[in-house]
Amino acid sequence: MKKLLLFLWMGCCIPWLHAQSPALSGMWKGCLHLGSDSLAVVLVLDNHDDTVTAVLDSPDQYVTDIPVTEFSLRGDTLTFAVASVGASFRGVWRGDSITGKFRQNGRRFPLVLRPTTHRQLFPRPQEPQEFPYTQHELTFPYNERIDISGTLTLPYWGKPKAVVVLISGSGWQDRDETIMAHKPFKLLADYLTRLGYAVFRYDDAPLMAFQKMNTLDFAEQVKVVVDRLRQEGDLHGCPIGLLGHSEGGMVAWMVAAERHDLDFVISMAGMGTTLREVLLYQAAENAIQNHFSAEMLRASLLISDETYALVERAKDAPTAARKVSDYLHSRAAQLTEEERIALNLTDQGIMLSAQTLASNWFFTLMHLKPAQYLKKITCPVLALNGDRDKQVDAVENVYAIRDGLKHCPDFTPCILPGLNHLFQECETGYVDEYGLIEQTLSPAFLEQVGKWLDERIK
Repeated sequence: MKKLLLFLWMGCCIPWLHAQSPALSGMWKGCLHLGSDSLAVVLVLDNHDDTVTAVLDSPDQYVTDIPVTEFSLRGDTLTFAVASVGASFRGVWRGDSITGKFRQNGRRFPLVLRPTTHRQLFPRPQEPQEFPYTQHELTFPYNERIDISGTLTLPYWGKPKAVVVLISGSGWQDRDETIMAHKPFKLLADYLTRLGYAVFRYDDAPLMAFQKMNTLDFAEQVKVVVDRLRQEGDLHGCPIGLLGHSEGGMVAWMVAAERHDLDFVISMAGMGTTLREVLLYQAAENAIQNHFSAEMLRASLLISDETYALVERAKDAPTAARKVSDYLHSRAAQLTEEERIALNLTDQGIMLSAQTLASNWFFTLMHLKPAQYLKKITCPVLALNGDRDKQVDAVENVYAIRDGLKHCPDFTPCILPGLNHLFQECETGYVDEYGLIEQTLSPAFLEQVGKWLDERIK
């Protein structure tokens, strides 16, 4: 999955009037390069009556129609800016190419744009277009520096059956848990609200603050959300519960272990094992996807396991970073150049791995043990996993959740066939398939969640 640049889009395309540029129109495609990675960009121009409407596409990231907020063609010099992603371009138009520099976040990339007739679009037919319920935008303080902002959806008629708080997975997420043009939380909120439930989904903290937070902080945020929603007049006396996806499932375990006023927990692809076990599963699946030999598979798993063990044993994140870097450099010295590239043990790969594995977020999550929280949960629990999930092993984690909840009187395990980590119907389950699938959430998944809730909320 290509991550050279992160395109976030908002608003509508903006027309720019330039009497000097009637001939420039159509689609212009180029490729940004950074080491071994690359990212296609497509400038889409519609020139009608000397008015140029411009948007930018990032097809490798499944994003289209990013508004171009400034556009100019003076003589043979083309410039444009995309304010939402802090990017700009300046180039010279000669014949069938526009050659220049793409700038973003202080970095410069050579970019040559050439005409193309193909525009890749990514239909998401399940995304809600009509909303037969009430939507309230809520903002309230988490601490003195950070607010929590989200959308509360309420059925039009009658008191909600219950309140469902949606908790997103790893990495910075918006309230819809947008990934590759899919908005699973928007669809899930729509489905449950139509069934009579109130649903609250919220944005992660602003990026600069989010980068300093960890899973413990995310759990504290959920507690604040629950307390705030209990103050909403429309929700007074309603049962309330949590639905967490991936790391969000871990957050739900942590909150439910402490807060016995919760009425239910639903885990979507949540962890029952430690993060170390989850990551080793991912390493094995990555090796299989990349057709590693048996020897390379063993090497990958051994290096991964020893790396995670170093993080677990380290007394703090800086120590973990130093030990991981030293260890990976020593292992890389024993490998051929081809093996180092395959195992991501180049100098740059080692630097990035050490930074990630020793970050505050990763270091904290690596030391959390789901079993310690699961044993304290007494409310009804539904654990849903897809059997083609290549990020969290369904069988291993559902069994671990079951063992951790052996004292819970109402636990429902559910392994759904043919579904991946995002609960899409899929072929392989690998990450690079997510954006190619038009379906956002499997109807079987949605029906299972609704049925389980209806059986418990009377």
